[in-house]
Amino acid sequence: MYYSYPPSHNGKEFVPGTYNTSKPIMVAYQSQSLTTLGGLNGGWRYYDVDASTFEVFDTHNFYANISVAVNDTPAPWAPLYSARSLYDPNGTWPSTAPLNATFWDAVATHMSTNLTLLELYNLYETRASPLTPNCSTPACQAQKVCYIRSGSTVQGMACGSKNGPY
Repeated sequence: MYYSYPPSHNGKEFVPGTYNTSKPIMVAYQSQSLTTLGGLNGGWRYYDVDASTFEVFDTHNFYANISVAVNDTPAPWAPLYSARSLYDPNGTWPSTAPLNATFWDAVATHMSTNLTLLELYNLYETRASPLTPNCSTPACQAQKVCYIRSGSTVQGMACGSKNGPY
């Protein structure tokens, strides 16, 4: 997530929590890893994209459960989730609207108060791996939401690591 800079920026480096989270301006989609590096399940996704505007309307995520791959038997790819279905289960976001920064900001806000949703995000971030680190404490929840909203690794690392997954 990327947010507009506060008026008092004056060329100084931002610290998480000082940026203006009331005005989301952009979201960056990151690719999943096909490989099982670190023992995590492989994953891939495809996007529903408007061919004229290049706006993303949904992501469809798949995973391969490597625990069923025995003796070089390939693990089958299985659906994991649709972003629109998972993060907007009641259909409150218009179907004609892209999953833009405003949508993802609302999801992050919901994650900050809904531990069940955050735990689903945490599990799906590792493609339903049994090695997914636990993120069921308020400290981890706050850190994960801060990291989602940070927009960069430097700001994300400044979210802190006490009782969190990073």
